[in-house]
Amino acid sequence: MKKTTMTAALCALMVGAVPAMAQGTAGATTAAAMSQDELTFELLEKGESPRRELRYDLSARTEVTEVKDSTDRKMTMNGQPGPGSMLEETVIATVEVRAPEGGLSKLVISGEPKGTAEGWLAKGDTYIATVNGSGHVTKIEAHGGSGSEGDLDSIRSLAVRLPDEAVGVGASWRETRIIRESGIRAEISYTRTITAIRGDVIEIETTGFAALTHTGEPLEGVPPTVTLESLSGEGEITGKATIDLAHLLPRESMESGDIALNIAMSMGGAQAMKIAQTVVGKKTTERIDAAG
Repeated sequence: MKKTTMTAALCALMVGAVPAMAQGTAGATTAAAMSQDELTFELLEKGESPRRELRYDLSARTEVTEVKDSTDRKMTMNGQPGPGSMLEETVIATVEVRAPEGGLSKLVISGEPKGTAEGWLAKGDTYIATVNGSGHVTKIEAHGGSGSEGDLDSIRSLAVRLPDEAVGVGASWRETRIIRESGIRAEISYTRTITAIRGDVIEIETTGFAALTHTGEPLEGVPPTVTLESLSGEGEITGKATIDLAHLLPRESMESGDIALNIAMSMGGAQAMKIAQTVVGKKTTERIDAAG
């Protein structure tokens, strides 16, 4: 099964867990089953003076990064231990930055898993992304890849998006993703803050949350004999990154999340079953080569 970025994977697992548990299984959907309806970016604080516009160098070159993802899922049913899973993967992603035209550059992204696990960027997959100097990916084309929303989110997150406005130390901004699928609404919000600027090297810290609710619509894949009594999920996200504006990919980054899902459902009029699931994920990246 293909996986995706840590936070998207957490919500994918939570979304997929509902119909799977209703059917008495431990399966989970992939992010390909989700649709991302909203993606917003909001500058909260401009930070201290001096301020300047932070722009990546988009001159032609090739950069390589190692992306490590892990997701640990545990479950209880009416207080008793249930099935769980531990997923780990490492992907080597190669990004060819092409010379910009009109302030936009094309990125040709390819790579392959490191080891035996199948990653979100499989050998033979190619994506072409359009990006501006702030790191905002405005378009992605899949050539050989799945083109799933989860995989596209992995492509978007390769570079840290920066504000368009001039900012300084202490500047902060919020990125929010809202995903609606199969009667479930998942919201993932990141607040990023610049903690240091040393020339073109920028230190950024991230805090955030993920929340999941039932929209009231029927849940896809849940048998008609199952009645959903309640559903809620929430958790926190933390992270940090060091970026160098001379390179599009972060020098290094880390992001972790811990999310809890609680479900109560009844089957055929029987007493409600209470199911609790925790999903703990971590993602790290390290630029291992930058040439040209």
